[in-house]
Amino acid sequence: MTNLAIYVRVSTTNQSYSRQIEDIEKYIATIYDNKKTNIDVYAENISGFKNSKDRPQLTRFLTKVAAEPEYYKCLYVTELSRVGRNPIEARTIVTNLLEQNIDVCITSTNGGSNFLNADGSIDKTKFAVLGLLMDFAQIEVDVFKSRTASGLKEKVLKGGTTGGLLQPYGYSKDEHKKLVIDKEEAKIIDSIFEQYQQGLGMNHIAQQLNKNNTPTRTNKAFEGKEYKGKNADAVKWTANQIYVILTNTIYYGVRVFNKRKKKNKDGILEDNSESFDSPDVAIITKERYDKCTEIRLNKKGNGRNIHTKNVILLQYLTTCGVCGRNYTHRVGDTNQNYICSSRVIFGLKSCGNLGVNIDLVDSSIYNILCNSQTVLKYLSDTDSIKKDLENKINLLESSIPFLEKELKTNELKIDRLLDSMLDDTITKERFNSKSTELSSISTNLTTQLEIQTKQLISNKKSLKNLTKVNLDDSVLKQAKSDRNKLKSIYKQIIKDVTITGLNYQFIRLDITLQINGSPIAGTLKVVVSRKGLRKKPYKYQYQDEYLAPFEPSEEIDDYYERIGNNTKYQYKNNNEYNAIISDFKIITDNIINIKESYSKNPLSDSNV
Repeated sequence: MTNLAIYVRVSTTNQSYSRQIEDIEKYIATIYDNKKTNIDVYAENISGFKNSKDRPQLTRFLTKVAAEPEYYKCLYVTELSRVGRNPIEARTIVTNLLEQNIDVCITSTNGGSNFLNADGSIDKTKFAVLGLLMDFAQIEVDVFKSRTASGLKEKVLKGGTTGGLLQPYGYSKDEHKKLVIDKEEAKIIDSIFEQYQQGLGMNHIAQQLNKNNTPTRTNKAFEGKEYKGKNADAVKWTANQIYVILTNTIYYGVRVFNKRKKKNKDGILEDNSESFDSPDVAIITKERYDKCTEIRLNKKGNGRNIHTKNVILLQYLTTCGVCGRNYTHRVGDTNQNYICSSRVIFGLKSCGNLGVNIDLVDSSIYNILCNSQTVLKYLSDTDSIKKDLENKINLLESSIPFLEKELKTNELKIDRLLDSMLDDTITKERFNSKSTELSSISTNLTTQLEIQTKQLISNKKSLKNLTKVNLDDSVLKQAKSDRNKLKSIYKQIIKDVTITGLNYQFIRLDITLQINGSPIAGTLKVVVSRKGLRKKPYKYQYQDEYLAPFEPSEEIDDYYERIGNNTKYQYKNNNEYNAIISDFKIITDNIINIKESYSKNPLSDSNV
C-alpha cells in the first residue's frame, strides 16, 4: 500500500478547504487508478504568512516525516502558496522533503507537476522553476500591498473618502465618493471648537449635545440597526468623541494618510503618517484649532479645560463610592457641591449618592495637610511606595510583551486578509471594510503600547529617584489665597478621593495619597459633617483616621470589617448625633472658600 499526504490550507475560517481536498483526491485517483493507497489529509484554516512552526497541521505532517522519513511517497498541494507565502521557508520545506525522497506534487499546474524523476533524483529544471514561482509569489504580495496603499493614498490626494460609512463628523461623500462638508454637521463642529475655546470641558460639551438630541455619526450611519452588538440609535456623545474631534487636523484642512506607527529595525516606533493640505474641506481656521490645542495641552489629564470660571481643587480626582462614576461639581449663587455625575448626565438614572459642600471637603483636607503629623506619616512611607513601584514595573514588563504579541497577531490578520484577496475569496468591499477595521485595531494597540512603555520608563525613573518627602506647611499656607497653586499641590499629593454618603449628615471621604505619582499603601479616611452648614455660624467639622493596608497575617473578613465599619456614625436622635460629633475637629483658620463670601446658606439646595 502506498502512503500519500495531502496538505490544504485556507486563510480564514469563512473559507472551506473541502474543494481543495476533493480536487487533489480526484487527481490521485487518475494517477493510481485502482491501486491501493492510504491518504492522510492535513488541513487547516491559517494564514500562509505564519511560520511553519505556528501552523499545527503542517507541523504535524513534518513531525511525522521526521519520525518516519520513508512513510510517505508524496505530498500533494494544489499550489505552492498553500505550503507558505514566505518563499525562503516554503523552498526549504520542499527541498527537505525532496532530499528525503518524498516527492511534492502541485496538482493545479498543467495536469500536475512533480519534482522527483522516476529514478528518485530531483528534476533540476522544475526545482529552478520552483524558486522562480516562489519569488514571483512574494513579488505579487509586495506589489498588491504597495498598490493597495498607493491606491488609498491616491484616493485621499484626490479628495476621496476612506472608512466606509463612518466618515469624520462634519463630512459626507458625494455621488463621486468625494469627501465633502456636511453643512449641518459643520455647524456642530464649529460650535464644539468654539465652546471648548470659551472654557467648556469635553464632558460638558458632550452632555449638551445629548441634551439637544444631536445625533452621533453612529446614529446616522446605522439608524435602526445594531452596531458592535448594541442598538446604534442608543449611542450617545461622549468626552472621547469630543477629544477625537478636537485632535483631528482635517477640520482646518489637513488630511492624514497611513496613521499606523511601525517599529524600525532598532525596535523603535516610528510615525510614518503623511499629511496633505485639503483646504476645500476646512471647517474651522487653523488659528482656532491651534488655540484649542494649546488649551488642551496646558492642562492636567484628559480634556480638562483650565479656562473655567471656578477653580475646583479636586476636579477629576473624585469618585462616587456608590456607582463608581466620577464626581463632578455644581457651583451656583446659592450652593456649591461635589455631586455624582450620574445626577447630571442626561438620560442616566441617579445612583442616589449624596452631594457634599465643596468648601467643607476642601477645607477639611487643607486643614489635615496644614496640621500634617498624620499625613507626614503616610508621605514618609517610601518603603511601601518602593514595593508598589516594583509591582507596577513587573506588571508592565509582562503586559508590554502581551500587547506586542496582540499587535503582531493583528498584523498577521492583515496579511491573512491580503491572502484572501489574492485567493479571490473576498469581495473588494469586504476587503476595504475589514482593512479599515484592522488598521484601527493596530492603531489602538500601538497607542496602548506607547502609553505603557512611557509608564514603564516613568515608574523606573520614580523608583530610581524615590526620596523622602517633607511636607512644608508654610507652602500650603502661602497657597491658601491662590487656588490654582493649591490645586496643583492637591494633585501632587492626592491620587483619588472616593465620596460616600453614610447618612444624611455624615459623608465619608477615602483619600489615596501619592508621591511622585505613585499611590501610598493605606487610606486616609475623613468623615465630614454636613449639619454644621445648615445655619450660621457655620461649622466646618471632620474626623480623620489612617486605615492601614491589608496585612498578609490579617484575616480578610477582619480587614473588610476594619476598613468598612461605619456603625459609629449611625444615630437615632440628637443626643446620639451630638455624642458622635463631639470627637470631630472644628476648622477655624484654615477654611477654604470657592468664593470670596457667601450671601446665602451654602447648603440651601434641598435636593443635595
